Amino acid sequence: MDTLKVILKQLLKYVHIHKKTQPDIFIFTLPRTGSTLLAEILNTSKHSKSVLEPFNMNRQTRPIIAKYIDDKAISERYFQLTNHQLDNIKIYLEDLSAGKLFNAYSWSDINTPYHNYKTKNSIFKIHKISYYFDDIMNHFTSDYGLYLLRHPISHSLSRIRNNWSHYIKEFSNSDKIIDQLTDNQNKLIKDTLNSNDILSKFVLSWCLENFIFLNAQGNNTLSTNVIPVYYEEIIVNTKKTINELYSFIQTKPNKAVFEIVDKPSKGIIHSSKETQKQILSKNKVYLIDRWQSEVSSTQLSNCQLILDTFNITIYNTKQSLPILK
Repeated sequence: MDTLKVILKQLLKYVHIHKKTQPDIFIFTLPRTGSTLLAEILNTSKHSKSVLEPFNMNRQTRPIIAKYIDDKAISERYFQLTNHQLDNIKIYLEDLSAGKLFNAYSWSDINTPYHNYKTKNSIFKIHKISYYFDDIMNHFTSDYGLYLLRHPISHSLSRIRNNWSHYIKEFSNSDKIIDQLTDNQNKLIKDTLNSNDILSKFVLSWCLENFIFLNAQGNNTLSTNVIPVYYEEIIVNTKKTINELYSFIQTKPNKAVFEIVDKPSKGIIHSSKETQKQILSKNKVYLIDRWQSEVSSTQLSNCQLILDTFNITIYNTKQSLPILK
């Protein structure tokens, strides 16, 4: 199978013609937030090219990324980049945008009805580099940035179910935020690390991993070409949210885009069979409220303390939907 994929990619290099004449779209988020769904919604344009997870590591992508970033600097999450490394990441994204590089995942949408061999813009689904979303979008000023968020408890439980790690120590010690953390926040970080409450650790990690964006949003200092997107709003208020998204990127959605939300994403690999079943049955309440039946009152209290300490008001422990102004 791997050999077949390599052959397909080699063939696509010769038949896929890409010339950027329209703005690219950058999706910044953490894994397990709904980025595959959002990318599929945006990729219904036949002139868009998927560039999924350009920082994901495998045998084929690592040598490509290593040409831009020193191999020792390649990381599971990017929270501590030098200016030189960040500049090289921008060049890497520029080369992907211009079609100079063939992303390892570009073949993934070949079986969809929206794939086209002549493309005019790219849709980047970017994990691992959320701390630098503003640096990137201040560089790509003619493009659009979407920062995708999901309820911290729901998101945390999904990561826990998949036996993933939290990144409290890495992000809390980052030069980008270490001087911004208050005494109360530092105490909470220390206490949470020493506790046995796994959920609290992941919720705290969510706060730290999204720290740069949440602060910029709270201080109204977001780049004008960046907006927040909420997973729950895509699921529950689908038509309104999609229309707002397409208005932001200054284009119109086709009819097929509204049907995508009611189907399991083709790129799903971490969602359970039950989740996929509920998507097909259009049980939207299950998709966003499931976490409420899995968390104890003590855990809820601990999680709310974390959200309060980090001044997060978009989400709370009493409801699943974001609190939008």
